[in-house]
Amino acid sequence: MSRRVYVPQINPGQIAPPSREIYGIMGEANIFRMMEDFYRELEQSSLRSLFPADMVAASQRSAAFFVGLLGGPPLYQQRFGNPMMRARHLPSRRNPWFIWPKALIPPPR
Repeated sequence: MSRRVYVPQINPGQIAPPSREIYGIMGEANIFRMMEDFYRELEQSSLRSLFPADMVAASQRSAAFFVGLLGGPPLYQQRFGNPMMRARHLPSRRNPWFIWPKALIPPPR
């Protein structure tokens, strides 16, 4: 079965970043706790198979990314290098939410 893949025409540089004040309000420890709680919920969801076996490590990687995004130090880059978000989240068999089956959901215009 052939499926059309929708890739939005977007320039990431034109997207407004979240407020960097969030880090000052939450702090690093709470951002890590928030991501751990989120990944614990993901473990119980139908999306579980899309994530690595070690959900604790995955939550820590995401938390390191969000700390920097929300105004804290660039932990992700320091620990893992450039995040390469677009390459990681391109359509694939592991990321089915990027596929727009014609019969179910019309592609956005």
